[in-house]
Amino acid sequence: MMKISFDVTPTCSVHRSGVGRYVVSLADALCAAGADLRPWCRLSRWRKRGLVHRPTGTGLNWFQGRAWPLWTGCDVVHGTDVRTPARRCARVATIHDVFHLLPDSARWSTPAFAERARRHYAEAVALNHLLIAVSESTRQDLIRLLGADPARVVAIPHGIDPRFAPCAAEALRARLKLPPRYVLFVGALAIRKNVPGLIRAWAASRLSEDHALVLAGQPSDDAEAVAAAIRDHARGAGVIRLDYVADADLPALYSGAAVFAFPSFGEGFGLPVLEAMACGVPVATSAAGSLAEVAAGHGVTAAPQDPQAFARALEQAAALPSSARAAARAHAASFTWAATAQQTITAYALALRIATNHQPPTTNH
Repeated sequence: MMKISFDVTPTCSVHRSGVGRYVVSLADALCAAGADLRPWCRLSRWRKRGLVHRPTGTGLNWFQGRAWPLWTGCDVVHGTDVRTPARRCARVATIHDVFHLLPDSARWSTPAFAERARRHYAEAVALNHLLIAVSESTRQDLIRLLGADPARVVAIPHGIDPRFAPCAAEALRARLKLPPRYVLFVGALAIRKNVPGLIRAWAASRLSEDHALVLAGQPSDDAEAVAAAIRDHARGAGVIRLDYVADADLPALYSGAAVFAFPSFGEGFGLPVLEAMACGVPVATSAAGSLAEVAAGHGVTAAPQDPQAFARALEQAAALPSSARAAARAHAASFTWAATAQQTITAYALALRIATNHQPPTTNH
């Protein structure tokens, strides 16, 4: 059995991001499949190591306090968020997105942050025997923008937790003081997620007359742009900000929505689209990139740059028949973390085969 040195750094947070949720779900599924994981976290999160996720069935010694860890005996090291330490074993990195390489990335990132991200992307291509892209769209971006070898980049999609299914929403609505009808967005309240554009689109749609817009997510550095859009365009049923919503509450939050809206300019995958579909909620999302790939025709898509077009998408999504919603649920159900884990184990084996024949140049982190 392969011994996998597995980066759990993204789980060292009380409020886990999409990457943190990926690492939690993948670790659970890999352990359930019998993989031998040896977890570690980076020194930057060392003080928060007590928050490390421990998969069900693992003992208290599953995480033994390793920073850049003891690598002896490991066959593969998996950097679960771009960065992988240079060690003499097969090296794998997951790339969740490359939106900092896109021409318009200056709209949502400082030059210094974007340059640092580009450097990490380039180092990942040079250092690792295999890259895991979370969508085919991201895989093609890595090949096109960074010159990655197509034979060394595999697309492995996320899965859906079975708890995402239609469920009663009345208790959650009462606790969060939500109206009976609302359009929902889940994610960081950021320009990259096109939240100001969503606010304009909702305000331009007929839904704003009797459907509130609920924004569930933590504010980002773009908080003032979101606040300004709310001030300028809030009307009708109004805009409600929920900040961070606990994972346990998400199925009910989705289930209570009339429409889920996700007009992001750039995503590596777009898991909220599938989560909403799995809960039986119609989806309006971006027409390009990974979001259109993930929706696969089961959501209403529109150009994210066009608020009027997205307003029409919101209205069309709200009118989707029950048969379309059922088909979307079946589509979402085809994404499982068990399948993601099996494909990841296959990727580890491929990285080992590549490592025996070719050692790419290494760089220091």
